[in-house]
Amino acid sequence: MTAHTAAALGLTLLLAARCGGGSSDNDTSSAGPDDAQKVGLRHFTGQATVQGGYQGWEAFQFTGAQGLGDEVCTILYTMQAVGERMDCPDCLWAFDLEGTDASIHEESSKGCADLGVTPAEFEGLRASYGYAPSSGAYQDVLMYQIGAYGWYPVSFASWDDPLFQYDWELGLYYY
Repeated sequence: MTAHTAAALGLTLLLAARCGGGSSDNDTSSAGPDDAQKVGLRHFTGQATVQGGYQGWEAFQFTGAQGLGDEVCTILYTMQAVGERMDCPDCLWAFDLEGTDASIHEESSKGCADLGVTPAEFEGLRASYGYAPSSGAYQDVLMYQIGAYGWYPVSFASWDDPLFQYDWELGLYYY
C-alpha cells in the first residue's frame, strides 16, 4: 500500500472517528436543512507542469455544505517527481511523486484540527500518478497506482501540454 493510499484511507478513518461518526453514505435525502450544513466533501485538487518531470501542488480540501459551502480545511503541499514510471500501460506518462512543504492554506472556525487532519500527514507523502488520455475505457483520467494491485482511474483530469489538472473527489462525510 502506498503512502497516498494510506493517507486517503487514514483520512477516511480519522474523519470517520472524529467527525460525528464519519458516515460516507451519500444518501442525505433524510437529512434536514441543518444536517445538510454538517456534510462536507473531501477531495484532492492538483495542478502540475509535466515537462520532462512533474512539478506542482496538491491540496487536501474539506468543503462544507455538501461541497457547496465554505472551505473547512485546505492543506496545500508541493508534489514533485522522484522517479518516472514505465509500468502504466494506459498512461501517456506516469511518475512517483513526493509531497513536501505542507501547510494549512485555509480553514474555518471548525478547521483542520477539529477534523483530525494536520499538515504532517502530507509531509513526505508518496504516490504514483499517471495520465491516461481518451481511449477505450477512459476519458482523460488521473491514474493512481495502488501497491501490487496496479493502476486505477480515480478522477477525470486534463492535460494541455505541459499543464495537468485534476479534482479527485473522495466523497461526502458528516462533520
